[in-house]
Amino acid sequence: MNIEVHPPAGIGIAALQDVIWLFFPRADLVVKDQGAPPEMYLQISLVGSEALVVCRYNGNETLHRESATLLLPFDANEAKRLCRLAIFKLFARIKGLVPPPWGIFTGIRPTKIVHRLLGRGMRVEDIKVLLQMDYAVHPDKAKLITDIAVNQIPFLPEQNRGLGGAVGVYIGIPFCPSRCVYCSFPSYSLKTHGIWLEPFLAGLEEEIKAVGRALHNQGMQVNCVYLGGGTPTILTAAQLDNLLVHILTHLPLVSNVEFTVEGGRPETLTEDRLQVCAERSVSRISINPQTMHRKTLQAIGREHTVEEVYQAVERARTLDFRVINMDLILGLPGEGEDEVAESLRQVCALQPENITLHALAVKRAAPWRYNLAAYPLPGPVQAAVIAHTAFREVVAHGYHPYYLYRQKQMVGYLENVGYALPEKECLYNIAVIEERQTIVGLGCGGGSKWVNPVNWSLTADYNPREPNLYVHRLGDIIRRKIDNLARMR
Repeated sequence: MNIEVHPPAGIGIAALQDVIWLFFPRADLVVKDQGAPPEMYLQISLVGSEALVVCRYNGNETLHRESATLLLPFDANEAKRLCRLAIFKLFARIKGLVPPPWGIFTGIRPTKIVHRLLGRGMRVEDIKVLLQMDYAVHPDKAKLITDIAVNQIPFLPEQNRGLGGAVGVYIGIPFCPSRCVYCSFPSYSLKTHGIWLEPFLAGLEEEIKAVGRALHNQGMQVNCVYLGGGTPTILTAAQLDNLLVHILTHLPLVSNVEFTVEGGRPETLTEDRLQVCAERSVSRISINPQTMHRKTLQAIGREHTVEEVYQAVERARTLDFRVINMDLILGLPGEGEDEVAESLRQVCALQPENITLHALAVKRAAPWRYNLAAYPLPGPVQAAVIAHTAFREVVAHGYHPYYLYRQKQMVGYLENVGYALPEKECLYNIAVIEERQTIVGLGCGGGSKWVNPVNWSLTADYNPREPNLYVHRLGDIIRRKIDNLARMR
């Protein structure tokens, strides 16, 4: 679809694009007639603290006028927000749709604005009202993110800590037993890319040593480590042990460091691998069934069985990990409310300390993009029912939400939410989503976010996703990290 867009002065089309795409996905936005007449004409103007949107579409002209509530100072950011809100409400009317529940929140981290408002001294109840009025957020979602933000406060670094405080470390292992059909993460099957495993591990050990030295030199410590991927537990017990020893030896860890290993695939959590994790100070293990229905597992390319999930949890319990996390995905093909409720009943019965509920995201980098018609996915109404059922089930078992993030193209405009039993929250998950703490990313696809806690500004840097590129560019990768760590002082 071709939409000719005329935004007000000082506001670019890019600032409005995501809201337009909520209603007209992937529409081509242009600033003037480029030959053929546009299928829609959109004119947005600002007069004082009021936005006016004029839309010509299908032979009709529709207007919408939106006034600022002035709950916040009317600056350039508020002007942009007001224009987005006016477009959102006009398009919801034109399309005859129930507005998407997240309103004009199209970004990954909606809780961040709640923290900003809390930082301004606003009351929680006033924030909920503002989210509904100024951002068109559904009351249930406004309550969810304010509750989460309040739950997170004890885990966020204080603003007066200054530079050089504790950092988190992410380590990416880019190998998996097989590729799930929905997966867009950097992961490669050992069957096709196994030749790169040993060179990658050697390079990773070198990066760990170099970054560890730099952290020591800066007088900085690590309070959380997350070994993810891919599937880190695809490594043999000996390979995993060697990697964990390098982490413990070279990174300056605090005495009570939170240390997570992403087990991911239950079939890889053998007794010897879990034993290595327990002996090397891993405190949190993630066991991710995604669903407890064998038919669905086969459809999405997961090779484990439901019985292997139970076996992995039983082994982990005997080794006394402080926290077990279990992931489920809402919106998997062919699964409705009943299937999700049954999966959750089985998972909750295992009493993991953390349960993470992901909404399925339809990513272009996923293998199933070539045959999406073969995977029946829920629409927005069914997805909302599934999400409500899941929320009700986990809360009834004593879990509370402690972090949240969203992705583009999620089924039903949903969200990913982490739930925890009291005092079992994952510090790393909070840190990486709220971006109040520097995260140093090592290994393939490792993303580093260098945070200045004076104003919470950040710069990001990413390692290559491919093992061969990571190995070949390792020298430059290490130099950039050392330079960034030096600038933190």
